[in-house]
Amino acid sequence: MITESENGIFNAILRGHIDFTSDPWPSISPGAKDLVRKMLHIDPKQRLTTFQVLNHPWIKEDGEAPDTPFDNVVLNRLKEFRAMNKFKKVALRGTKLSEYEVKQLMEAISPRRTQRMP
Repeated sequence: MITESENGIFNAILRGHIDFTSDPWPSISPGAKDLVRKMLHIDPKQRLTTFQVLNHPWIKEDGEAPDTPFDNVVLNRLKEFRAMNKFKKVALRGTKLSEYEVKQLMEAISPRRTQRMP
């Protein structure tokens, strides 16, 4: 499932569908993918806490920096993430919001939503 748009990625995560087939994921270690899966778990109560992330085996044991430089796809996505507004960054960091709360937030920031003046 390829979802390259920001909304497509966000909606796929909300449904629990994480695409590890497109770049840069095929070259990412299984341990790193496991960490990402657990950080983006569809059930907020089952998502990893900050403490659990810092104690995940990939961080503790396997998390050494590779000798190879970052792929251009990774660098471009990091630049895009840095450019996002603060609100979207908080939403994409996997805060402990319920699916309902996330949908409400998405509706609130949707470009199709128009505000009416009283």
